[in-house]
Amino acid sequence: HGAGAPRTAAPLSPSETARFATLFHAMLERGVYLPPSAYEACFLSLAHTDADLARFASALRESLAASE
Repeated sequence: HGAGAPRTAAPLSPSETARFATLFHAMLERGVYLPPSAYEACFLSLAHTDADLARFASALRESLAASE
């Protein structure tokens, strides 16, 4: 893995896709629905409120902390 953001899915190892699965389920347990594949995109829109973003950020922090 080189520095910077990946440009293709090729650099993703099986362990990284497994880590995403763990994150996906942890977020789901907290009521946040992500695309079920590490290869799919997640989008924000003007329909998302500040409260939605705060809830997402909180769930992400909790999910990442739980996976350490």
